[in-house]
Amino acid sequence: MLKSAGNILNLSIAIVTEVREKLLSGRPDIGVIINGLLMGHIEIKAPGKGADPSKYELLDLLWVLDATVDLYPKLSSLFDEVIKSELFAATDFPQPTELEKSNSLEVQSELPFLSLEEID
Repeated sequence: MLKSAGNILNLSIAIVTEVREKLLSGRPDIGVIINGLLMGHIEIKAPGKGADPSKYELLDLLWVLDATVDLYPKLSSLFDEVIKSELFAATDFPQPTELEKSNSLEVQSELPFLSLEEID
């Protein structure tokens, strides 16, 4: 999944396991390398066993903002392409059936949990 996202953004993404990081007290499960630089870590935890996400919300927001600013020149050119492209109307898309409308929340909650083996 990460490699596919990298392909879309024209980034070289590599995934390495058992990354050694001097600044971390443990050993992360997966390291993410983007264009040859270690950019982050992925910890694989059992559901409900991970860290409290509220402790990292601000840091996550800062990372997203930083990445957005870094990608701004590319995003600007992509936005120009979207604006210049052919327009379409909502009527061009198929309309959901009454059953799909009434069960939309149930369908989303019944999605299976995917393991990492299934993602790549």
